[in-house]
This record gives sequence, C-alpha cells and structure tokens, in this order.
Amino acid sequence: MDAKLLDILVCPATKAPLVYDRSRQELLSQAAGLAYPIRDGIPIMLEDEARWAIKQRFVQKAELPNFLGFIYLDAMAAVKPEALTIIH
Repeated sequence: MDAKLLDILVCPATKAPLVYDRSRQELLSQAAGLAYPIRDGIPIMLEDEARWAIKQRFVQKAELPNFLGFIYLDAMAAVKPEALTIIH
C-alpha cells in the first residue's frame, strides 16, 4: 500500500484514519469497526464491501457503531414517508 495514499484515505463512514493490515490486505477503521478490503492493490472503500472487524477482534471497539448521526431522516421521510420506520 502506498504510504501517500494511506495518508489521504479515511473511513467513509466516520472520516477517521485507517490502519493498514498488510497480512490481511485490509484497511481497518477503529472508529467504525470495519475492515475495508484491498483487491489487486486497490482499496475498496465501500461500506457494503467492508466486513465487521469487531467480531474478529481486529479492532478495539466492543460495540457496533451508531450510524444514526449519518442518516438524514428528514430527507428520507420527504421522499417516501410510508417506507420509513425509525427505531431509536
């Protein structure tokens, strides 16, 4: 992994820095508890592609992150309110 690239990449979910795991070819987000894969030298920075690193104890977090702060509920409700259920 190129050091310059690693310096500018951040976790898409939390904007926190990432840690490069050379043996697993992943970028770990301690803040989100996610592990982003690196395939053919290209970091795949999609949350759908990331796996939860908490269960495997690759990160220090003990609980799943709360992503409610990243969801714009008003916008979602305005588009199709009958399809939206928010559980706090």
